[in-house]
Amino acid sequence: MEALTGAFGLLTEVVRDAHAAYPALLPGHGGADVPYVPPPPSAAAILGNWHPQPLLLLGIGLAAGLYLAGVLRLRRRGVAWNPWRTASWLFGLVLVAGALMSGLDAYADVAFSAHATQHMVLATVAPIPLALAAPLTLALRALSARPRKVLLRVMHTPVARILTFPLTGFVLMTVSLYAVYYSSLYPASLENPALHQWLHLHFLVSGCLFYWPIIGVDPIPGRLPYWSRLLILFISFPVHALFGLSLMSTTTVFGADYYADLHVPWIPSTLADQHTGGAIMWSAGELVGAVVFLILFIQWARADEREARRVDRHLDREAAAATATSAATATSAGGTGGLGGPRAVPDRGQGDEALSGALAAYNARLAALARADAARTAAETRARQERQARKAASRGRAGAPGG
Repeated sequence: MEALTGAFGLLTEVVRDAHAAYPALLPGHGGADVPYVPPPPSAAAILGNWHPQPLLLLGIGLAAGLYLAGVLRLRRRGVAWNPWRTASWLFGLVLVAGALMSGLDAYADVAFSAHATQHMVLATVAPIPLALAAPLTLALRALSARPRKVLLRVMHTPVARILTFPLTGFVLMTVSLYAVYYSSLYPASLENPALHQWLHLHFLVSGCLFYWPIIGVDPIPGRLPYWSRLLILFISFPVHALFGLSLMSTTTVFGADYYADLHVPWIPSTLADQHTGGAIMWSAGELVGAVVFLILFIQWARADEREARRVDRHLDREAAAATATSAATATSAGGTGGLGGPRAVPDRGQGDEALSGALAAYNARLAALARADAARTAAETRARQERQARKAASRGRAGAPGG
């Protein structure tokens, strides 16, 4: 624990020094009086120019460190953790860092098209690997008893139930788009660095609240069945696409005064750049929607396979129990007069009455054996038919989009 605290302290000092050495390029990155206009965008300018932000870098480092600490604790206990989930979590954090600290963030402050790209990365791309990483599941497995109970209580509070309900994320992710861009909120965020950062946080949180109940694998309360989640996806992504199409047909520039003061030489038309941003939101939304649909279908098919295997095991146990019960009934009915027991046929001197009783017992034994065999055969036949019907139904639901 002391080593971890020391590492975070060293990280904070490094970030503080790097931030102090980084020049103030934009009003939102240090309060410079004259906004910095970067050169025409290129891959080298976007991927090669990083500006560390202390609080953001510290938060990302903390998220990565806690996740890796949980994986390490499970490994020490001999519990396996899927390495793809770890890679998914780290990849999601890299996407967040790239959206907010790479050259993309500098271009997002001077071009609406770059801002639209940053928005899509934060709201629709980065939340997907973060949801698939199952951080809550990792925490529940890695924490000790008391913190685990606290986390479970928090997860089942009314607030958590509301936040994890898919329609909550849907409203925050789609409806708030119109509230942000078709109002004075977006122009105000261009002039106010704190509000600008809050919008970034809103995009990321709303995206996580939308994707976590849809494709996340954490045990959140009140998770909807797969067909309901699929229906929400069918509704949400066309709404997002319609917003992008609406931006492509606008005749008014959002934040026109701010962009007019910048005089960006490589943007001949601010309105055309805004239309490009709308096209980015529309096309990226369609692409991300297709990926999410594929992920959800794969999860649905795997869930059906697990359910089919569970039902098979249950039916096998029922068939074994029925066979054991039939055998026990046959044994008790036969008694010592069975085929393998002592001979129940009386001697000739015992008379006709004794002979009739022995023959009756023998016939009862044969009848009991016949009933046991018939019951065992019927149970096996019924179990086999139910397994076949269950597998056929599972394949049908996995192959039908509406199923």
